[in-house]
Amino acid sequence: MRRAFTVISGFSVFLFSGTAFSGGAGTSVAPVFKLPAGARPAGMGNTFVSVADDANSGAWNPAGLSRVPRKSVSFMHQQLFESVNYEYLAYAQPVGRGGGLGAHLAYVFTDPIERTFEDAGGSFDPNRSGGTFQDSDLKLNLSGAYSPWHWVALGAGANFLQDKVDKDTASGFMADLGLLAVPLPGASLGAALLNWGPPLRGGSRPPALLRLGGHWLGWPGGLAAAEYDYAFDSGRRTYSLGVEHWFAGTAALRAGYQWGERKDAGGYRYSMGLGWKFRTLQFDYAFSPMGELGHTHRAGLTF
Repeated sequence: MRRAFTVISGFSVFLFSGTAFSGGAGTSVAPVFKLPAGARPAGMGNTFVSVADDANSGAWNPAGLSRVPRKSVSFMHQQLFESVNYEYLAYAQPVGRGGGLGAHLAYVFTDPIERTFEDAGGSFDPNRSGGTFQDSDLKLNLSGAYSPWHWVALGAGANFLQDKVDKDTASGFMADLGLLAVPLPGASLGAALLNWGPPLRGGSRPPALLRLGGHWLGWPGGLAAAEYDYAFDSGRRTYSLGVEHWFAGTAALRAGYQWGERKDAGGYRYSMGLGWKFRTLQFDYAFSPMGELGHTHRAGLTF
């Protein structure tokens, strides 16, 4: 008697049954670590390791928390495919001179899924019902940063993960390290090693990721960024370009493009985004096509 996880198709299968608890070579848990955190970075094609300067910094490069100018709270909601939901909440604040602290929570979960059974011949048995179950990923993060000199900042973070499919659970702790440097006025370089740690309880490897990138404040109100990402669990390499432009500091347009080995992302290539500030509130939106799986929309609110 086995659960038929294929009742959730396409992207849902990749997120949960394909990555959770496999424990084999080249596999890892935690799809929550593989989804972009925040609508602003997503609209820029995920080129944020060197840009990190807001509440999303802890998820991209903890060294960026040294750049956060004031206390901020950010929330993002994303509706994925086949009733998969992604909720994200982040907080950041400056500490003293050149320091910063941040925390974020990310939660990916499905709507209830029907549990199915096989008959004696190994086929689906429509006469038996086992109720429902859910798949979920929970990530908790606490990060800090310090800038000993104006041209360099260092950051570190700790993550707790709980990856759950029905009653089966994998959990553990991982570390993040980040670096930001300003070699020239208007230019910035960033590097981050994320989700690094021992095998999780349950036997799977954490989804460690290396991010390298830079950006240039090339014109008033705008920036252009580039990034290279390497996933240690799969050996997948991704290259990204992104731009952002603010009009009078109130409205923003963003765009990004990615290429590389993106088979698990349904052909995702470009993204677009919008931003709007009103007093102490900022609204962000990002649009991303996912090939045959359709389109995704992210909406975020920062206070």
